[in-house]
Amino acid sequence: MTTARYPCFYAALAYAAAKHDGQVRKGTNIPYITHPVAVAEILSRYNCAPEVVYADQLHDVIEGSHVTQEDLAEQFDAEVAAVSEKKWEANKKIPWEARKLRQLRILQESDAADALHNLTTIVADFARAGDKLWQRFNASKAKQLWYYITLTNILVDKLGAGPPAGELQAVLAEFLDVCAFNGADCAAIDNEARTAAADQV
Repeated sequence: MTTARYPCFYAALAYAAAKHDGQVRKGTNIPYITHPVAVAEILSRYNCAPEVVYADQLHDVIEGSHVTQEDLAEQFDAEVAAVSEKKWEANKKIPWEARKLRQLRILQESDAADALHNLTTIVADFARAGDKLWQRFNASKAKQLWYYITLTNILVDKLGAGPPAGELQAVLAEFLDVCAFNGADCAAIDNEARTAAADQV
């Protein structure tokens, strides 16, 4: 990564670090800022557009702190703010399945990097904690697997098997080999998600 390619990288990092101060990754003591930094590193590794990299450094500040899309547009620019806002799950009162299905319908390049870091972290934590890992999430193991399988398939169809979607596909395949994947459970959850999403229309 070069500062010539990403001149606002450190400004976005400093802004995100301040807004995520005191926050940690779910079920851990790891500072939350490590996640947007890792996602931005993946995107910059694949030479993604600067506004995409900045937006991924910033996308969780809308949800995780008192920051609006307008605040980001003023601090950075409207394009960065718009990309960040697309990744924000605005209504947490909607059932998890319906919320995720809606998110899957608007996937973009940066979501592959976001999911890649999340799934890589889950793989590492699963090796240490086994099935106790799933207790830290709002959704069950089967639902998490359904989400990552569906997300990966959509991204590979949309972006092709090259990086970062192809890298995500490889990590997912490795994970399914070790976590007692149940395809029937995932199919049932897919139907449940589509029903829940239809109920929200």
